[in-house]
Amino acid sequence: MCIHMCPYSRFQSSMFDNDTITVTYNNERGENRGPRPKKLTMEQRNNAELGDCIDCNLCVEVCPTGIDIREGLQYECIDCGACVDACNNVMSKMGYEKNLISFTSANKLEGKPTAKFQFKIVTYFSVLATMLVALTLDLTLRDPISLEIIRDRTTLYRETSNGNVENVYTLVIMNKTQHQQTINIKAHGLNDAKINGVTELSVNGSEMIRHPISVEVSHQDLDMWIKTIAISITNEDGDDFSQDTTFVSKL
Repeated sequence: MCIHMCPYSRFQSSMFDNDTITVTYNNERGENRGPRPKKLTMEQRNNAELGDCIDCNLCVEVCPTGIDIREGLQYECIDCGACVDACNNVMSKMGYEKNLISFTSANKLEGKPTAKFQFKIVTYFSVLATMLVALTLDLTLRDPISLEIIRDRTTLYRETSNGNVENVYTLVIMNKTQHQQTINIKAHGLNDAKINGVTELSVNGSEMIRHPISVEVSHQDLDMWIKTIAISITNEDGDDFSQDTTFVSKL
């Protein structure tokens, strides 16, 4: 997970700079590494050209991703600090100064001043805050239901046995809330239009349904062969949502 799938390692290169606080090995202090007796004097260490790292390898053994922090910054590092604790315990037992491995920045490690104000951090924070505000507004102001109308593509219209004209539609209704809603369906734009099919139905929370209906009207009430009509849905709270479509007939 940490090596192959964790998104942090993928974007940390764009976030990282010399003032970033991260788990870091003090290479100048630790090298040359190597085992030595506990009672080795400082003069003997200097003569042997040994640094503070005794090469116990505990920092590698405790690392959950199995990396060696002494090899420098690596994308697998998750900054858990396990190697810091292990190394500090060894430094205490050897009588050496702690924080051979520590949470620090590259500039601080080199004795350079650390920038208190970083434009990059402010920019990233502003972008994140804008995204959070936009997401909150989208969730707050979004419509509780949505409607899409699909005309029957196989038949433009059909005549009923009583001489009326009928068009067939499929309503795609999406309930965007988490609770069940009762939906009422109506047609507008035609005199005495009749909806064949169920006009009141319940839609569960976060459910999308496809509901077939047909709109029927008397041939005498039509004054053109293509007419724009509207089909609307209304929930129990009185929210009304409609979409225009076409009604096709033969004059």
